[in-house]
Amino acid sequence: MDAALRHPFVVRSLQVLRHKPSYHAHTLELVAASRRAMVTRRFLLALTSGYDGLPPIEMAAHDPVHYVGDMLALVFRIESEEADLAGGLLAVADCEPLAENEDGDNA
Repeated sequence: MDAALRHPFVVRSLQVLRHKPSYHAHTLELVAASRRAMVTRRFLLALTSGYDGLPPIEMAAHDPVHYVGDMLALVFRIESEEADLAGGLLAVADCEPLAENEDGDNA
C-alpha cells in the first residue's frame, strides 16, 4: 500500500481533489483509517509473533528496559515511515501549474 500511495497518479489525484474539500477530506480520512488499522496490526504482530525477521518483542518481557526499548524502537520505525508517507501525501504543491501539452492546452 505504501508504494500505491506514493504513485504519481495518486499524488496527482489528491492534487485535483483539493478543489473539492469534502472529497479530499473524506479520502484522507479513509487513507488514515486504513493506515491506522495496518499499523495496529503490525504492532500486535511484532509484539506476539515477530516482524521483519525479528523475534517477538514479548520474549523480552522479563527485562522491562529491553521490553520497552524494543517497543519504542518499533513505534519509532513505524511512525517515521508513516510521517514520510503523510508528508508526501500532504505536501502536494498547490502552486504547481498544470503541464501544458504541445498545443498550448492544459493537460
